[in-house]
Amino acid sequence: MDRLQHSAWRYVAETLAPEELPMLAAQTLVDGRDSPALRELAGLTRRSDEAEIGELYVLALCELGVRLPDEETAGRWLLVSLAVALAKAELSPKEVVDRLSMTVAARTPEETQFLSIAADYSEWMGADELPDWEDSLRTAAHALTASSDLASGVGVPRTAAPTDYPACPVPGTAESHRGTAVTRPETPSVHDTDRQQVGGTVKPVSTPRSRRNAPAPICDDVLPFRA
Repeated sequence: MDRLQHSAWRYVAETLAPEELPMLAAQTLVDGRDSPALRELAGLTRRSDEAEIGELYVLALCELGVRLPDEETAGRWLLVSLAVALAKAELSPKEVVDRLSMTVAARTPEETQFLSIAADYSEWMGADELPDWEDSLRTAAHALTASSDLASGVGVPRTAAPTDYPACPVPGTAESHRGTAVTRPETPSVHDTDRQQVGGTVKPVSTPRSRRNAPAPICDDVLPFRA
């Protein structure tokens, strides 16, 4: 998965801050990928307007034929990436919980187990409970990493030829949005309170954290994304 594809699922999972996108665009140009919106995005600064940054980023993806994944796929990518990081000791169990920034739909037994154990975390855990929870989460992380096709790169949002898509919208025009831009829904943090489990989906229940509003252009049939 190249830099731009990797950024797409992180963007949907809200683990990629808008101020990081201009530098990402510059690095992508160095990698040899190019488009008008990508060049314009690379020319912005970290302090540029978030809405403009988001609009140019999504337009650049459209021009380069990179699909934004739907929220379920992005959530699963987030889950697997955290499991891999924990298995490699790059993150602590507590850091994994802190980085679960969205509600995730688990589609395999290993994903469900890992997410369920993560959701069991409480800041009020006693000193005698915490080591057992950490060991259980690490064990689940290793199982998920070993079993997931996502960990090996299978299921990456595909890069298609730009001709697969309709013409990309022009920023600032009536065609740059499909209908009216909507606000990202508020999503809960996994570690605040309780959780609910319905089928294969484990949904943390907590006080929602505020989310950024980032209107962005949407290419028909390319971007299942709520700006």
